[in-house]
Amino acid sequence: MNRRSTSTVPPVPEHIAIVSSNVEGNGQGDARLRAAAHRSWDRAGAHLVFQQELPDGEADGKRVMYDANVRLTMQHVLGPESYTALFWDPEVFTCLREWDHGRRAWTAPPAAATLHLAGTGPTALPLLGASVHLSYDSSAQREIEAGWTTGYADKTHMITGRPHTMPAIIGIDRNSYRAGDPNTPRLEEIPNLPHRSRPGPDGTRIMDTVPDETLHLAGLTDAVGHLAADRDVSKLTTMAASASHGPATTVDAVYADHRLLPALVDAETIDMRGISDHDAVLTRWHWATLAELLSDLPLWATPEYEMSPLSFGHRGEFLLPPAA
Repeated sequence: MNRRSTSTVPPVPEHIAIVSSNVEGNGQGDARLRAAAHRSWDRAGAHLVFQQELPDGEADGKRVMYDANVRLTMQHVLGPESYTALFWDPEVFTCLREWDHGRRAWTAPPAAATLHLAGTGPTALPLLGASVHLSYDSSAQREIEAGWTTGYADKTHMITGRPHTMPAIIGIDRNSYRAGDPNTPRLEEIPNLPHRSRPGPDGTRIMDTVPDETLHLAGLTDAVGHLAADRDVSKLTTMAASASHGPATTVDAVYADHRLLPALVDAETIDMRGISDHDAVLTRWHWATLAELLSDLPLWATPEYEMSPLSFGHRGEFLLPPAA
């Protein structure tokens, strides 16, 4: 599985493969299933993986996490309470810091980190990567957590003394649907009705698309949804048909800041049958375009918020209003 180059300066890949993968119970304690998941990501050429469900991640000195590091030749950040994690190829990304989820009462706290893309200079902006798992059985909690997730879209990074908003890429099990997705089931097709539906305006249940709408309003776009206008996405489902969940559908996604979308090349799913109840989402990004976008600092400059008649600077210093 080792993809390492023998040259002293590893080549930057033409395409960056970013995966979001809910591995049910992290293999349900079975090391063979965990290894199979890792092989699936590796065969897809993954450089960055957002994983959900790692209940054994902290056990025994995080042994399973370090086993994964060795098997994948990657590094990791494990989220609080072992619900989520990020893995990255250190020849493609360098981790600059981790982000705490704060004191909010997440059902499954996210893992998040600032990642610098290889081949970009010191004045290029890093990415904010986050692995998120929204509530399964509460539409109200999902809506709240989706709102909290938008906070990852406004984290800043200082370059040349000025704050710039880092573009976010988020791998998510949203436990709900993308607005307009043709694979969204009809209400009558779902036996366990409450879980991924919500009360509509008239009190009747409707399928839940509010988390997707919330993320979209914050400038975060589902990669598959972005490609849907030009590609056949009818087969891009991440959950197979089942007696409890109804027909095959898509609850997993990779979201990205809309300004990164020119670098998006394609998207597909990774077949995880026999490993997990979710297939993984695989997205590919053109490295050169991504690097160019991250180096375009005016694109990411944090707006100067003016307050009348008085204002405060980015570091809290008191500012007088401009002269008339």
